[in-house]
Amino acid sequence: MSIRIDGELSASRLADLARSIGGTYRAQTPEMSVPYSGSLEVYQTSSGLSVALSDLVSEFDAEQCGTVPKSVTIAIPVGGAPVQADLSPSRTVEFRSGNATMVALSDRTMISTRTKVGQRTRLVKIHAQTDRISHPTIAEAVSRLTQGTASLALGIKNGLAPDFAGLFTHTADPLMRLLRIEVLAFGLLERVATEAAPRAIAAARPVRRRQVDAALDRLRDRILAEPGAPYALASLSVETGMSVPALTRSYRDRFGISVFASIREARLLAARAALAEGGTIAEAAGIAGYGHISNFSTAFRRRFGVTPGGAQEN
Repeated sequence: MSIRIDGELSASRLADLARSIGGTYRAQTPEMSVPYSGSLEVYQTSSGLSVALSDLVSEFDAEQCGTVPKSVTIAIPVGGAPVQADLSPSRTVEFRSGNATMVALSDRTMISTRTKVGQRTRLVKIHAQTDRISHPTIAEAVSRLTQGTASLALGIKNGLAPDFAGLFTHTADPLMRLLRIEVLAFGLLERVATEAAPRAIAAARPVRRRQVDAALDRLRDRILAEPGAPYALASLSVETGMSVPALTRSYRDRFGISVFASIREARLLAARAALAEGGTIAEAAGIAGYGHISNFSTAFRRRFGVTPGGAQEN
């Protein structure tokens, strides 16, 4: 499958292309209905890689953002200004000519970029997701790389730089051009898999672990400070920068209880404090999130070994 767009590239079309790899795209300002002009080609290779060739000029001095799923992306600028991307929560990656920069994401990640009006960027981007790759060796390498979030700059050998730049030149035979794209993309990903994977994994693990732990600690502190707030796993996963399964697993691993068990505990503690300060049982039940006093009394007695009435007396 291949897509080619020439001329104006609208925000809605960029959003459609992002969705094709499981991601999202959003322009930060409403007037950016057409943020770029130029050409963009997207190829889905027979091995399951997505390869994008973009030669774009920014029409605005603005910022755009989107999410990218768990994946490995290799970006190769072949001219134009450097491209800078901010990965949530606190990592900045710069893509410069002469380097192939790999970004491995262990989970869905928010990414934002800033462009200056008139800025031209020529970029080859190779995107790989484990479940879409047909080659078992490469699929395994991508799986290992995405154990953590990491970025790594890889020098491009002199002989390869013109090859990537040459992808923007259309040959008389479209099939031969597509073959060149696939060979170069597969070869570079294979190099990343064999040479860069150990370094990327080693660098990613401690950084990613610290980021996850910090996000989980912030979430637990908020639950304790705001036990009555409405919580939903979908919104909490966005807040922490993790998928719902990763959030539920990581929270339990760190604190020994589930997210909702933690919320229930915080609400029961708040209810007990309200009773100690003279609140009614009905008020305490509401604080704990119970609509029926009998259900609240059962949960309260199971947790504290005393009834709500007994807590009032004490």
